[in-house]
Amino acid sequence: LDLAVTIFWVVGITNALNLLDNMDGLSGGVAAIAATWFAVFALAHGQVLVASLALALLGASLGFLVYNFNPASIFMGDTGSLFLGFLLAAVGIKLRFLEQTDRITWMIPILVLGVPIFDTTLVVISRLRRGVNPLTTPGRDHFSHRLNNLGLTPRRAVLVIYLLGVLLGALASALPFATVEQAFLLFVIVTASALLALTWLERNGSVSHRAAETFTLE
Repeated sequence: LDLAVTIFWVVGITNALNLLDNMDGLSGGVAAIAATWFAVFALAHGQVLVASLALALLGASLGFLVYNFNPASIFMGDTGSLFLGFLLAAVGIKLRFLEQTDRITWMIPILVLGVPIFDTTLVVISRLRRGVNPLTTPGRDHFSHRLNNLGLTPRRAVLVIYLLGVLLGALASALPFATVEQAFLLFVIVTASALLALTWLERNGSVSHRAAETFTLE
């Protein structure tokens, strides 16, 4: 079971960062935020090598964002986004919280990477409802596109998603100090909120056919 879950996690997160690469600076920025939280957690628990990998990933992402943030002059492509996703999945697995039970700590990487997980879930459900292949069919049906359809500019949509990533990381940082009951309550609240948001976006943030305001690549 551990092996199956590990494979699902690595393949899922790797592809989630690839799917998230649909607006200028989005995938790189979300990766930088997640890497920051992973570095903080690793340093706080004495995992110097894991923290070093997370900090290297953070530095690479920030250096790339200088040229990739809206309006972008360079673009990531599948090779870059898949690489970011694979490294984030690996760092999430390597995190250890020795003073806390595994009944709680498994939630921490999921919350830190909640944005790409949410976007992938939204896209898969939306495309399955429309009867198209969820992984090979491109489209403007991602979280960022729906925020754009609701009136945000591409840059503001990306910044809102950045803020959400920071918030989820902050919630994850509270878990090592929580009881099992408190941790599960927080996780249930976040999951329920995500499902409500997903349902609302699917109904109200549906993809329009207007011209894209930014370069998108999936």
